[in-house]
Amino acid sequence: MVMPSTNGDAVASAIPTPGLARGAFLYGSDISHALAPVVHHTVWKLLNLPWRFTLLDSTDTSECLRHLASPDCVGCSITMPNKLALIPHMDELTAEARAVGAINTVSVQTDPKTGRRRYIGTNTDIVGIRDALVNAFPAILKDVEGRSALVYGAGGAARAAIYALWRYLGIKTIFVVNRLHDEARTMMSSMTEAGVAVRFVLLESVQSLETLVVDPIIATGTAPDIVPSSADERKAWNVVSTVLERRSTRAFVLDMAYTPDPATTLIKLARKFGWETVTGVDVVGFVCMAQDRLWCEQEIPNGAQNLVAGELHRALRQRSGHT
Repeated sequence: MVMPSTNGDAVASAIPTPGLARGAFLYGSDISHALAPVVHHTVWKLLNLPWRFTLLDSTDTSECLRHLASPDCVGCSITMPNKLALIPHMDELTAEARAVGAINTVSVQTDPKTGRRRYIGTNTDIVGIRDALVNAFPAILKDVEGRSALVYGAGGAARAAIYALWRYLGIKTIFVVNRLHDEARTMMSSMTEAGVAVRFVLLESVQSLETLVVDPIIATGTAPDIVPSSADERKAWNVVSTVLERRSTRAFVLDMAYTPDPATTLIKLARKFGWETVTGVDVVGFVCMAQDRLWCEQEIPNGAQNLVAGELHRALRQRSGHT
């Protein structure tokens, strides 16, 4: 259930900046590396919109609400660890956001009768995952419908991946791997209660793979690309790496992580064992373009995805010191 909005307080405390360009912002922690500005500015230039996309490196919900309340603001993008914090302040959640239980996008709408600003929370990670896979593999639905998938992680990104795999790709069984088993069970239970009609199987160890009749055809990474350090992290990674190694048919890996390198540990291992891959850079482009459809209230022109991809890879080359 969506909790009552507290937008009134936010509007009252907002201090609009005179002459501020219309636009949106990213709300999260440690976001200096974010590629979202590259995508949004590329799309807005294509649409002839002189907007500005900024970064709000914060975990202060009240600060975010003040920015949203500016009359120049069309919405915000949300990244970790803030994907749950804004939910109680939304006037409405989309069906996808309710099922996932996390939002990554707020769009601002104006009530035509009262003139009041309304905040709509949704989750475009779902669309980004779907579109990145379909763009890379146009016939993927025919290959994967009715099959099984693996999701590595149990946070907001994992929930979005599960929803996308079920709702748009027709996956029937999802194997979950996570360092904290109770966290994974909570995620599976809440998504089942929200109407996500897949068969969940928690893979707790390499030994649990012995019971699998059919290996997953898609594996999705939703965890940061860091070296496993704890015993639980190593145990979870061993399950994932074993699944990748035993691939016997054509299969696909998508990793939502893209730092410090889009060729993450998961992507490199998947390629070693013959999986076809989609990187987090590809996903972020489609996630942001889905946000722009909401904020700009118009479709993105044909060819935008190729332009966005080019700008993203150019930005990555610049960051790595290559021209």
